[in-house]
Amino acid sequence: MRLSVAGWLTALLLLAPACTQDRRSHETTPIELQPASVSDSPQAAFAASPWGYGLEIVETAEDGRVVAGRRRPVPPQSSARLVFDAALYDSAGTRVALPLVGGLLDARFAPPPSRKLALLDERRVLWVWDAGKPLQRIDEGIFPSFAFSHSSRFLMASKGLEPELDVWRYDLEEGGSRQLTSFDAPAWGFAFSPDDRRVLFVGSQEGFPSLFSIALDGTQLAKLTNRGMKEADLRNGARLAPFPDSRRPPQWTASAVYVEDTEGVHAIDFQGRVLLSVPGATGLHRGPGGRVMFGIGDQVRSVP
Repeated sequence: MRLSVAGWLTALLLLAPACTQDRRSHETTPIELQPASVSDSPQAAFAASPWGYGLEIVETAEDGRVVAGRRRPVPPQSSARLVFDAALYDSAGTRVALPLVGGLLDARFAPPPSRKLALLDERRVLWVWDAGKPLQRIDEGIFPSFAFSHSSRFLMASKGLEPELDVWRYDLEEGGSRQLTSFDAPAWGFAFSPDDRRVLFVGSQEGFPSLFSIALDGTQLAKLTNRGMKEADLRNGARLAPFPDSRRPPQWTASAVYVEDTEGVHAIDFQGRVLLSVPGATGLHRGPGGRVMFGIGDQVRSVP
């Protein structure tokens, strides 16, 4: 019996204690965490505001806009998709209805100055919404965890019949799409490089999740983490490098790639080494000026 991607991820989470890399053995120059105020973080500011009470954040924008709502109940131990009844909130807390019929699976804001918002509805149809313009239907069969390029021209996503997914690129300016991989294996967690020339994603075509990057034309596939790893190594006790184990995407900066898993937030350099691990950190996101931010308890931290 084949597992859905959601079920496949759940199985990985159950194995997490045995599949967590020994981060201390790979540390190089440490990254210095910087304190930040709640008001600096759109995620923390919304959670602390009166209009955020009782709502779960789906996505935040650098300018303070937030998509938030309430998740629909699902049976215990169910692998059903997580669906939200959600709305858009501006930086002042004004609620704006989303232009969707039904629930929301995921959302992603384009980087500024663009005001575009990508929305994945409960039927797995992907839309792009730009206020004042007609709603743009992108594709169907999309899996949660997609990403805009920094220029907002491209949208990267995975689609297919779970768990047989492949990486697709969508051109929002000239139209058209392009399939970049043909692995028929779970793929998710996209992030564009700072220069928009490459895309990072989690690929499991080798039987386990690793971070890869690929050029926008589908060439130059490169493995970032778990280089040389085989499934037999895992059976013999080898440990996987950190990877995003939810719909929250990684963040790619000039100095490192940041990922969030059930243990915390981790920074990985471009040789695949773990530079920083922050146990218990959650809510990896971008704040004003593109700063990478996350929470530790009721505190907010940022990195260069």
